[in-house]
Amino acid sequence: MRAVSETFSTVLITSVLLALLGVLSFYTFVSMAGFNTTTEYAYYRQAFLSIGNSLVIPFMGGSYEISIPMHRQSIGYSKIGSISIFLNNSSIPEYYFECTGLISGVRGLSRPNATVYGGNEHIVNDLRLVPRVLETYGQGETKLYLDTCRLLVDSEVVKESTGVRFFYRISYYNLSVKLEYRDRPRGIVKVSMSGSPAIFSGYAINMSIIFTDFVIGRTLTATPRNLSSIQPGIPLVYIITVYNVEVEVN
Repeated sequence: MRAVSETFSTVLITSVLLALLGVLSFYTFVSMAGFNTTTEYAYYRQAFLSIGNSLVIPFMGGSYEISIPMHRQSIGYSKIGSISIFLNNSSIPEYYFECTGLISGVRGLSRPNATVYGGNEHIVNDLRLVPRVLETYGQGETKLYLDTCRLLVDSEVVKESTGVRFFYRISYYNLSVKLEYRDRPRGIVKVSMSGSPAIFSGYAINMSIIFTDFVIGRTLTATPRNLSSIQPGIPLVYIITVYNVEVEVN
């Protein structure tokens, strides 16, 4: 009976030790997985910040590349808003641009909503403020958004022999994303200009612009009075230049 008791005790102790080892192993795995997720997200956040801060390089005709990990973090793109330009009191937009954003997301990580780079102004007067990087959290997922859904505006009043003209030079940097998935631990994001810019110009009695921002859930209407510091007047002369910014992820 004593031998049976000792055997039973040994089996019981071994079972307890194995159970504890299993719990510790699971805890270690979960902890390491959480650590890796947090580390990779921090890298992506810094990468998006770096891209936003460096987009002025491709805007000026160069290119920019950065390496990113491809383990837990997903990356893709989606429509994040639109820009509609109306002329002469028309209810139909004369020019309409859909805005695409580069998006990265990870589940199981909670972060507060924040503007990582740029701002939420949709009319800017500095090329460096065209990019925006946002961080959002919802439905158990933290996302990073990189977009260029805003207009760069330069304006001036020109005196001519026939009178005064009010010039508005408007630039839109259209972001397009090209994905090439490959089975490897790291990927490359490359940003460069693509093709020749499209130029639209003309005269108008008045102008209104509607920005629709899906990310922050906001709709903004702007008129020449909002576009610059100059006092708006007639005739209004506009030049709209659309640049194509290509983002390749492979």
